Amino acid sequence: MDRCGRTRVNRKTDLRDAAGDEKLKVAALFTGGMGSIYSIHLSQQSGLEVVYLITAHARESRMYHFIPLKAAEISAKALKIPFVAFFVPCEDEVAPLRDSLVPLEIEGLCCGAVSSNYQRNQVMKVCENLGLELVMPLWHKDPFSLLEQMIDSGFKIMITRISKGLDEIWLGRVLDQDNLADFLAACEKGGIDPMGRGREYETLVIEGPNMSGRVCIESEKRWRGYSVELEIMGARLLKM
Repeated sequence: MDRCGRTRVNRKTDLRDAAGDEKLKVAALFTGGMGSIYSIHLSQQSGLEVVYLITAHARESRMYHFIPLKAAEISAKALKIPFVAFFVPCEDEVAPLRDSLVPLEIEGLCCGAVSSNYQRNQVMKVCENLGLELVMPLWHKDPFSLLEQMIDSGFKIMITRISKGLDEIWLGRVLDQDNLADFLAACEKGGIDPMGRGREYETLVIEGPNMSGRVCIESEKRWRGYSVELEIMGARLLKM
């Protein structure tokens, strides 16, 4: 794995430095949340060309985070990258991803996982099958530092779902320089991973340095069991 988090899974011993490569064309697993958007940002900064955003339509999944497609489409529009969505049946999470990648002219796949071995292993299977390079810029990075770096870089992150550990007052709030310290303190107090690795909460990045505008949503608060979320009814892009 190199400094961009890249692993050539079809030839593991051939790890190339991103700065010395011609632009590698990659697709990125995409939710519009902070992990996927920041991994795309770091990949682009390292000289990779992100040519497709790949979004799984799956309400309950160990491998994919859920995002309403309407919000994902607007986020993709803000990033100015073509958007591809695929449906994930309960019985098979891997084959639909592989099938969605087959027709694309790409050399790698970017994944925003931080610590999920399950997600990494499943994505790696797909890459091995298709001969793609796996790009994981966030893998095993410190979650507190990652969130701080995102905010310092100008990303604005809305909390769209809370399942445990966080007070309901954080739902719908946008993380920024003014409230980051309070949020990190709340995470530490509640034993929550600041990047939401345990799905304690989910996010939507509404603004960032690699986005052409601000994502605006219309939503209603909904309870689902012990979780409370913003059910996104509509989304639009506000040009900056």
